[in-house]
Amino acid sequence: MMTPMHTDLMKYSVPSAPTKHERQTLRARRQARRAAFSAFIKKVLLHVSRFSVALKRLRVNSQF
Repeated sequence: MMTPMHTDLMKYSVPSAPTKHERQTLRARRQARRAAFSAFIKKVLLHVSRFSVALKRLRVNSQF
C-alpha cells in the first residue's frame, strides 16, 4: 500500500533553491534583525559614559 503524498511537504523533501519571494523575505528579516541589533547597541552605548569606558581600558592596559 502506498503512502499518500502531501504536496505541501514535497517542496521540503528535496533540496531546492529558494524562490525569489523567499529570498526577499529572508533579506527583509535579515535587515530587520540588523536594524534592531544596531538600535540596541546604540542604546547601550548611550547609557554607558565614555569616561568610564576609557578608565576601564586604562586600568586593563596598566596592569600588564
